[in-house]
Parts: sequence; structure tokens; C-alpha cells
Amino acid sequence: MRGEQTIGHIHRIHATSGRTYGARQTHRQSRRKDLAAARRAIERLMREDGPEGVVPRTAAPHHHS
Repeated sequence: MRGEQTIGHIHRIHATSGRTYGARQTHRQSRRKDLAAARRAIERLMREDGPEGVVPRTAAPHHHS
């Protein structure tokens, strides 16, 4: 799989995830679908083409007054 074709698959996987998957989870999903692409290639394509995963928020510390 090469650039244009790979980025199409990345966009589909990213959209299916509700636009939450980052490169690691997108790579995992692509392997489940038997799409051969290296994780670092997916990272680079996502960085260059724009899809971004959602970073989980951590709980805000509680301040006692």
C-alpha cells in the first residue's frame, strides 16, 4: 500500500472511530483489516495530512478551600 491509498484508509479508519484514534490505534485497526502499512508511515502520513487523535483528559485536581 502506498501514500495516496494508505491515507485514504487512514481517513476511513479515523472517521469510523469518531475521529478519536491516533496513529497507534489506526495502525492496529489497519492490521486487523489486513492493510499493510508500517506504524511510523501511518504516524508520518497523519502528521502531514492532518487527522489527529483525541488526547484523553486527566481528572482535574480537587482543591479544598
